[in-house]
Amino acid sequence: MNQADREDLELLPWLSSEQIEAILHRHGDFTNLESLALVPGIDTDMIDRLRPFVRLRPVVDGVQGRFRFAHDHSEQQTRPNRRVREIETDMEIHGRFRWGGRVKQNAQGVSPKWRAGYMAVKGINRIEQIVWGMFRADFGRGLLLGRPVPVSGAEGFATPVHTSVRSIRPTLSETRLRGGALALQVGTVRIAALTGRSGLGGKVTGWHMDQIRPSYRWGVSAAHGDSGEIDGRRMGMDFDIRSGPVSLSGEVAGGTRGYKGVYTIMRWDTKNRDGGFAFRALESQKSRRASSDRHAAVWIRFRPDRKTLARLWTGIRFENGVTVATYSAGLRRR
Repeated sequence: MNQADREDLELLPWLSSEQIEAILHRHGDFTNLESLALVPGIDTDMIDRLRPFVRLRPVVDGVQGRFRFAHDHSEQQTRPNRRVREIETDMEIHGRFRWGGRVKQNAQGVSPKWRAGYMAVKGINRIEQIVWGMFRADFGRGLLLGRPVPVSGAEGFATPVHTSVRSIRPTLSETRLRGGALALQVGTVRIAALTGRSGLGGKVTGWHMDQIRPSYRWGVSAAHGDSGEIDGRRMGMDFDIRSGPVSLSGEVAGGTRGYKGVYTIMRWDTKNRDGGFAFRALESQKSRRASSDRHAAVWIRFRPDRKTLARLWTGIRFENGVTVATYSAGLRRR
């Protein structure tokens, strides 16, 4: 059930199309057969009916982890002999317990700085996550909790993602929040709360609540800050809708000081290829000066086999009257 595709699940006559979509959306979440109760409409009677025909092998069996070390050494006139070291580590046990940490050393002779850590527990119909240190929160892209995506990372906002893009995760970046966050999901309701300080030192608090259904999800969020990044109050509404191979996600946000934000992404996904279109627009009024930032991007990915991935991406950005166009193409083989 963690690896089955749509054709496999359609062989089970007791599953409706909505339940098949929910199972595909939750790939990797099922730790035992009883955890199929995560899917709305599947009760104990249906689990007993499915038991002779399916087997459930967790995607993560046993203990596995990840370790990453990066070293950057550059010579610049303004910052000579600059060295940056980063360490990331993650550990997962039976797909249920996960924890990790992030450490960053900015310069030679300076003791390493602990940047972020997290712990997550996944049970039947319940997920808990705690993050502390440096973290970022994705509640859609209209209500940004942190600085907007820089020009160098313009591709990131339109990177193909699953329809559920709302998450809280640790980061080594200096441009995000420093503090703590707690996320809790019980059944179909997910709640996240956070508090911390932004990159400019101002205090930021926020929360997000959404309801998850097999074919759609909707949520509301709010944030309040006293810094240049988030100045005043902001509120937003976001959604995800999926119908067959096509999904649509979006968010509309507004707030004090003339803040307006819109984000939408449409994606189609088939067995060997996927693609989509994304758009984001932000407007704000700071110190009697209006600013605007708009992104648009189109991408397509093609996977002829399991080891090969071809990708084509193009985007355009309008920021305060300046236009920047970017494109990229890549071919990767494992």
